[in-house]
Amino acid sequence: MRGDIGFITSIPVCWLCIWLAIRLARLEPQQILAGCMLVLADAMLIDGIALRWFHAVYTTDERTARLGAAWLLWGYGVSAWIALFVAKRRASRHPAC
Repeated sequence: MRGDIGFITSIPVCWLCIWLAIRLARLEPQQILAGCMLVLADAMLIDGIALRWFHAVYTTDERTARLGAAWLLWGYGVSAWIALFVAKRRASRHPAC
């Protein structure tokens, strides 16, 4: 249970990141999913490069790196689901004309 708190508490942070991406990019309801997926894909690529070739940026301990990578994957997955939820909700409230 000790490490589970970090995963659970990341959900509001993921929600905030999606909200910020939508707000800062001024995304319309039909642009939300594509815009957020673009941001998530870029972040995953950067984290993947850092974990593979510049792993000391995060940690030198292999176990900690694995846990960090799992947390990052969790965060990307949660963020993608939140983006989908927000996109669907806003699209249903603002149908395309």
